[in-house]
Amino acid sequence: METGFTETYRCGDRNPYNCPSVIDRRSRSRNFETSGRRADLYFTRFNYAGCRQTQNRDLLRVPIEFSK
Repeated sequence: METGFTETYRCGDRNPYNCPSVIDRRSRSRNFETSGRRADLYFTRFNYAGCRQTQNRDLLRVPIEFSK
C-alpha cells in the first residue's frame, strides 16, 4: 500500500496515514512485543478538511501474515 504521511501532506493529496504498529493479539508478551506468523497492522488515517488537519481520525486494522 502506498501512502503519504502527515509530514509530507500537501493540499489536494489523499488523507495521510501515520503511527503504524504490528500487534499480534495472541502474543504472550505483556506488551505485545512478540509476533507469530499472523498479526495485525494498525495505523491512523488523518482526515483533512479544507487542506487543514482536523481532530477527525480513523484507527484502521489490516490482518497480515509473514511468510518466513
